[in-house]
Amino acid sequence: MKYLYRLLVLTGLTALSFSAAQGQDWRPFRPGLIYSYSWSTTNATHTLRLDSAYVAGTDSVYAFNRVLRPTATSAYQFRSSRNNIMGARLICRPAQREYALETLAESGLAAQTLVLRPRVAIGSSWAATPTLTATLTSRVQRTWGLAPNVVTDSVATITLSNGRIIELSRAHGLLRGPSNWTTTAVDLLQGNTLPVPYQESVYSPLVHFDFQPGDEFGYISEDSNPLPCFRNFELRRILTRQQTADSLIYTYQSQKEFNRYGGPGHPCGFTASYTLQPMVVGRMAVPLRRPQWSNLNYYYTHSALGLLTYEYARLSPAAANSLLMGEALTTGSGGCPRNGRQLVSYARMYLNGSGSTSFYTYGVDAAGGTHTYASGVGEVNNFEWYLQYYRKLQPGGTYATCGTRTNFNALLPSREAQSAARLQLYPNPAAHEATLQLQQPAPAAARLSLLDALGREVRRQALGRGETKATVPLTGLPAGLYVVQLQLPGEAPLVLRLQHID
Repeated sequence: MKYLYRLLVLTGLTALSFSAAQGQDWRPFRPGLIYSYSWSTTNATHTLRLDSAYVAGTDSVYAFNRVLRPTATSAYQFRSSRNNIMGARLICRPAQREYALETLAESGLAAQTLVLRPRVAIGSSWAATPTLTATLTSRVQRTWGLAPNVVTDSVATITLSNGRIIELSRAHGLLRGPSNWTTTAVDLLQGNTLPVPYQESVYSPLVHFDFQPGDEFGYISEDSNPLPCFRNFELRRILTRQQTADSLIYTYQSQKEFNRYGGPGHPCGFTASYTLQPMVVGRMAVPLRRPQWSNLNYYYTHSALGLLTYEYARLSPAAANSLLMGEALTTGSGGCPRNGRQLVSYARMYLNGSGSTSFYTYGVDAAGGTHTYASGVGEVNNFEWYLQYYRKLQPGGTYATCGTRTNFNALLPSREAQSAARLQLYPNPAAHEATLQLQQPAPAAARLSLLDALGREVRRQALGRGETKATVPLTGLPAGLYVVQLQLPGEAPLVLRLQHID
């Protein structure tokens, strides 16, 4: 059966080709890629993907990702379906040189089909639906996208007789279109990012959990009372990173601080206390292969990262009556993460009380909330703990910081205190050069960098295996404060400040 499916897919791709040169052009969606669209009436981003294919005569038919949609009888009952944000199926008709987006009849709604012909002559018109006419109004070169992913491509604009606009990029598919092309309601989908494979998308663990040794993450847990009864802090620092064929594996150092507020007349009614827990070292493993079954075990499975908007997946054989449901992407506002990072979240869907296998009811798990993840910083919240601070190493060697470390200053020794136990730097201040003394011989692939006050690398040198001393040249550099950084394989960088004088 597996080989038959592959044969059908290959046959469909062959039938799809208008010609060898044109077969990859103008189709609204391509199998395997994730498309993201902002919704004109909300600040959410909706995602969809073609994830199956078959052949019907000479046509190729692609189905969108699975979703749960409300039934016609109840807003609290859901049934499995195909993504209808921009059609449930894409039909490619090479003989007619056209594409058709087709919704499925469900929930009391009639099926709808929208025919697109982006390669006809400009000004040509055709029947897009039984009641609407489409006209190709322009086909021009246009630059679009968000930096740094900005592209220039030929874009075809199709105008429907009810005034709705559809735009197709020759190489990148649907850029703009109505989610329901038979009405005049303003609910346009606007694409502003390039379609990408799952491994490069916001859902990929390689994107979400892109940590480096030395990265710090601070979390806060507090109650919602106007006068809080408790406020707790946790600071994590990544120690090592290892990537295998199927996992990202990190070790991290963590410490927690617990504060309870109370006393005579305090509404919390208990005695105030302060507890500083000992430092611990933990291990975090993030699977890179999307699991068929998965349990929600905090930082370790992340099956939600395999879900697109409104896509669903079963949790595990032990919880066969519940599903995970991907929610629309949103952008963080306030606290961390900032800088427009997209948040991925999900909720659970449950079977209804009748035990029906056809309908599901909406609900959240026993803890009463959702897990949320953000690109590059991992978990943003898991019911009680919320990310409030991070300091992350960037590809260029600088650090990106969000929030303030002030609330976490009592947690984990500073990196300089750790470095001072293993390194000595003299003289300091220094005029022409300084000497770095290592307490232990350097391993292979050790690297020494000199950073300026803005975190930019101004000098770099390799240390030979077994070396215990290195010279840091300062000649030619302006006077000021610098950072000497020693990077040892698999460890967080060791850093010491150096004052350079004339």
